[in-house]
Amino acid sequence: MSHVILLVQIGSHLETRSFSDYGSLHDCLNHVCIVFEKMLRARYPHKSYITYDLEQLFRYIDEYHEICCLVYENSTGTYKPYSRVWIKDQIYHMLEKVAFGSAPNGQK
Repeated sequence: MSHVILLVQIGSHLETRSFSDYGSLHDCLNHVCIVFEKMLRARYPHKSYITYDLEQLFRYIDEYHEICCLVYENSTGTYKPYSRVWIKDQIYHMLEKVAFGSAPNGQK
């Protein structure tokens, strides 16, 4: 487990910048998915359940003015930055593991 800081800028104004930190990359990526799901629930309150595909999730991520992760590297004692493309790739792998029954920490 590595500490992860998620940096997000929603719009072009600096005031839309925010950050959050997580105890693991999985927690960080899961948070991004949850935020998207909450947005969908707010947009479609009349639906009893919401479904979406990766393309929709990735378009949502692309709407951020800026998004990146800083992942703590134990070997160097520093944080390494990762881009939007890397975040989407990691989400893809995380969801792929969940879909095929090998969720982190034995969770299903």
